[in-house]
Amino acid sequence: QYNTNTFNPKESNTNNNALRRYAKTQTPLFDGVFSFYSDLYEQKYGEPHPMLKQEQRARIEYVFAAFCLQHDCDVTALMAMADDFFESVSGTDYNINHFANKSILDVRYERIK
Repeated sequence: QYNTNTFNPKESNTNNNALRRYAKTQTPLFDGVFSFYSDLYEQKYGEPHPMLKQEQRARIEYVFAAFCLQHDCDVTALMAMADDFFESVSGTDYNINHFANKSILDVRYERIK
């Protein structure tokens, strides 16, 4: 039996619909890299990586997928590139939005080859 003061079926349906839309932007490539990247970020700052908007996630996934298609790389390469980014770059906030940039990925890729 639900307490109608705390359970709102309309709110629940809205949340479920949002989750379905949100899940469309998640792929194994993004999930693997973001999980690893978030761990690096948290080690550096002692707090979780800022939340991403759905549009940011979609853009990052597109950049990663296009880059890996062009360079025939995978999640493991992107993780190594992220690790190199944290170890060798200064003057950045280390947000994944900054990392997920073709020119930055190109430099990181050359360094890990």
